[in-house]
Amino acid sequence: MVLPGKHGVGEASRRKTLGAPGDAVAEFVPMNTPVAIERCPDYDLAHVEAAMRRALEPLGGMAVLLGDARRVILKPNFILAAPQEAGQTTHPAVVEAAIRLIREAGPREIVIADSPAFGSAQHVANACGVGEVARRLGVPVWDLKQHRRVPLPPGEAEWRHLLVDHRCVEPGTRLVNLAKAKVHCQMYVTFAIKNLFGVVSGRRKAMWHISVDGDRRRFGRMLIWLHRLVRPAVNIVDAVDAMERMGPRKGDMRRVGVLAAAVDAVALDRVMTEVLGLSPGKHHALQAARELGWGAWDLDQIDVRGEAIDAVRVADFKEAPVADLAFSVPRMIRGFIRQVFLRTFPQHGR
Repeated sequence: MVLPGKHGVGEASRRKTLGAPGDAVAEFVPMNTPVAIERCPDYDLAHVEAAMRRALEPLGGMAVLLGDARRVILKPNFILAAPQEAGQTTHPAVVEAAIRLIREAGPREIVIADSPAFGSAQHVANACGVGEVARRLGVPVWDLKQHRRVPLPPGEAEWRHLLVDHRCVEPGTRLVNLAKAKVHCQMYVTFAIKNLFGVVSGRRKAMWHISVDGDRRRFGRMLIWLHRLVRPAVNIVDAVDAMERMGPRKGDMRRVGVLAAAVDAVALDRVMTEVLGLSPGKHHALQAARELGWGAWDLDQIDVRGEAIDAVRVADFKEAPVADLAFSVPRMIRGFIRQVFLRTFPQHGR
């Protein structure tokens, strides 16, 4: 007989780890890291805002999370231009709910920003419905392309060429990470950890895919270091509808009915992996977090608030087929031509 644990997960599930014990010495192993799960039946704005507010309460609320931030950057998933029905991007209602809660905290400036793989941020925003929200609420949309080298901790020469948009790490600026729950053909899933890759510009993303030489674990370590550099104020995952089978672009949408939030992106990804019934051992960034000893990668380190995992877990969520981590040269050339075209003829991005 399997008894439910404090996470709403059977004890047998709680004992599952992301690798053999003793494989890594933990630099930072938090205990009782809060992750909030809240039901959200649909994308009605009132439902989304209420669920997001409930999810942030155990974390202290949006105002506490943002502190005295003068500027808040909202970082959605803007992979490419597609209608919101396709489910490739963070839903406009999730973005609008976040803006409403942030405004209550009183920062001087709120912006929506990303560096899409294809096209400009404004182009993607217009296509998926976030552009209409931004115009109505008077929030600018930025491309994250003002890159500078950010100082790294001693001994981390491996990432010395890692450039991020300097505005994401300026004093007085906090970033709110608004991820979309999707399976991913290259990195297994994209939740909070993978979504922060958007602070690296589109063309530089492709170069990082190539530079790791197919090593998904190394790519995962790079994603963890991005979180250590940027340190989002809070991470929120839009899993009202989640993408299965052919993510991150051409998959099937499945109603999961959940918004989840945490300050610790590693803990949030661990919980979302359980909610979708996926394998934490295949989540390369979680494995990297365990090796680096950063974040709560074990369920025994996590205090799930709101809904229990078992209460919202979905069955038979379909994984994506594995694809090569590196982008092909022809694909990179096509992407570059598309970027030039959209800059030359911006009307096609409207």
